[in-house]
Amino acid sequence: MIFDWLKNVASYILSSVATVSFLKWIDSDFIEKTLASNLMTIVVGILAVNIQTIVIIAVRLKDVSEKEGIDFSRTIAQVKISLYEQCALIFLSFVSGSLYAIKSGSVDVIYINVITVFAIIAALHIFIDTAVGMLGCLFPDD
Repeated sequence: MIFDWLKNVASYILSSVATVSFLKWIDSDFIEKTLASNLMTIVVGILAVNIQTIVIIAVRLKDVSEKEGIDFSRTIAQVKISLYEQCALIFLSFVSGSLYAIKSGSVDVIYINVITVFAIIAALHIFIDTAVGMLGCLFPDD
């Protein structure tokens, strides 16, 4: 479980560096002009959708647990980790926005861009993972 989490974080970092490098290469200011100012809203919005999705999954798991007697404690632990990750991403979004606001000479904008892209990639991955989990709960035979 921890190995998978570390693997995900490493892939987020690599993807973030690659994305920022590509955008710098094509001389795009998309991150600074669009993504950075909306990052907190996007991450909080994704968290809200994920919480609603988790509620749907939890109801379904409770029904299955009561009928079949299946233990979903590992699944519940994963959901808790997911919520902690998303709270950390909200904090990271706050840090990123604060660094953009001050843009001091001590912090290079490229590093802030990597933090920003990391937060959005991680949030989207968690969102997709939650959506897949919901589909698996609602349509277990497919």
